[in-house]
Amino acid sequence: MKHITEIHEEVYEFLDNINADSDSYLRFSLRRSNRDSRLDEGYWFYGNDNYLAVSFWSGNDWKNRTPNIIFVIIPSGETYLEINTSDSKIKREFVEKFIVREVHGISASGKKYYKEYRGTNYLESLRWFLSHDKRIIDDIVERNQQFFDNASEDDRIAFIDPVSFEKQKSKVDQYRAKVRQDTFQESNKSIHSIIIEDYGPIKRAGLFDIPQNTQWVFIAGENGTGKTNLLRAIALALTNTKNDNQAEREFKVTTQLFSNKGKLNKVERIANNNLDERRILVNGFAAYGASRLLTNHAGLGAAELAKYRKKAGLLYSLFNNDGILLDLLSKRQKWLSDRKHKEGVDDRLKNIQEILYEIIPNLHKVIFDEFNGIPITKYIEEDENGDAYPTSVTYDKLASGIKSMVAMFGDMMCRLFDQQPDVTDASELTGVVIIDEIDIHLHPKLQKKLVEELTKTFRRIQFIVTTHSPIPLLGAPENSCFFKVERNTETGVELTNLSEIDIFHLLPNAILSSELFEMNTLFSRVTKSPQLVRTEDDYNKIQITDAIREHLKKIAEDINKKNETGR
Repeated sequence: MKHITEIHEEVYEFLDNINADSDSYLRFSLRRSNRDSRLDEGYWFYGNDNYLAVSFWSGNDWKNRTPNIIFVIIPSGETYLEINTSDSKIKREFVEKFIVREVHGISASGKKYYKEYRGTNYLESLRWFLSHDKRIIDDIVERNQQFFDNASEDDRIAFIDPVSFEKQKSKVDQYRAKVRQDTFQESNKSIHSIIIEDYGPIKRAGLFDIPQNTQWVFIAGENGTGKTNLLRAIALALTNTKNDNQAEREFKVTTQLFSNKGKLNKVERIANNNLDERRILVNGFAAYGASRLLTNHAGLGAAELAKYRKKAGLLYSLFNNDGILLDLLSKRQKWLSDRKHKEGVDDRLKNIQEILYEIIPNLHKVIFDEFNGIPITKYIEEDENGDAYPTSVTYDKLASGIKSMVAMFGDMMCRLFDQQPDVTDASELTGVVIIDEIDIHLHPKLQKKLVEELTKTFRRIQFIVTTHSPIPLLGAPENSCFFKVERNTETGVELTNLSEIDIFHLLPNAILSSELFEMNTLFSRVTKSPQLVRTEDDYNKIQITDAIREHLKKIAEDINKKNETGR
């Protein structure tokens, strides 16, 4: 059985050759984003390790994360047509009224429709599909476009836009030829070491011995040990931002940065001397303090937006508790009026929508809309069964944990795209992002998920984060570093590199009791005896053990009763 990426390449060449040998041009769906390094690894179409999905029409089922109408190939060679319209009532009506009736052999399975093709030669099946069923569906789509006259762009099934197709094909071709990295100019991409002297409680401390391609650096430490000051000093050094605190005017930061060409570059900053505030030392940068729930959402009027502009500065959130994060839709208005950004705005927003669907739990759809002439973003959530709630909500009505994730992701992409105007795919953004208290506002499930999703989405970003919780570490990739911050009156703030701890095979209680967190006792204060503490490694086992004990207890009682009766 072939690996799925071999099938991706074969299918791509097959379709590309049809275009080379034919007068009629065949447009097909291609993977939009390099999220989770999929394009780097050769996944040209939608799908995963279990299947490949290619479409020949526009229209995406955001719930299933695939186009509405797809030709599916699985590694064993079987193929089938699949139609998903769980995202739209209008598209579902169109499919049921026209396609299901006119394409022979389609059958329903729940909310989806299928048609299997015989044999295991997927290219022959694809060839047959193109010359038969695709032609029928093409004719249906062309004849019945008036059905979508009153529908929004997201609620249509049509033909793939030729300009969008060429743009995406060009991108995939660059990945296929493996020339993208060679065309990059040299730029600093990540931190190898950073030594801070005389900044606040920090006399001399920093991060050190961070290997190349380390995506995550986690910093743990008790409250008041200096974690936030450490992040602030790093941010000042990387951004050349002026420091207004006179008490720290003599501080010094020495930074060693890896470049994308593999070189190690050394940069030194002494107080506010010789600053070029237009120059950020890394190719992209964003920073977040512990308070990150407020955004300059597009529903605000011009006067309110102007009022908040100062509080939306690059480092404001990290140094203040009333920072305002940038909203995607308000930023969209500026991109449309900027010649450096205008051409890629639509592609960016589509990529961002796809990312939000993957990242935000129970998010069914994101709608960029208007209210009384003011642009506004609306969110449709779904229940645990995947069914959409009937009404949409605005950002301010989301739960605080979800708001925190939406706000930070949105702001991050606004700032990084601003700094890298030629990029439209978030997975191609590069740079360093700083987050103070990454666990704040979030349920433990979301603490782990946030790190996992940031890792998949921004593979070329290095994250420097602090945390009071071991849970985010459970989502960390293998190439991660872990530091512990301590503080004493004699030496000030000190950092210890504890990356040798095997975090990836530890449960949260073991991480808590390790050197990183040094929680010496994990017992409740009301525990009467250590012997009563449950040591099972998950709650399901506790319930099973309790059920077994109760069952054995009942058996013993029944035996005793029989013995007593027998006497």
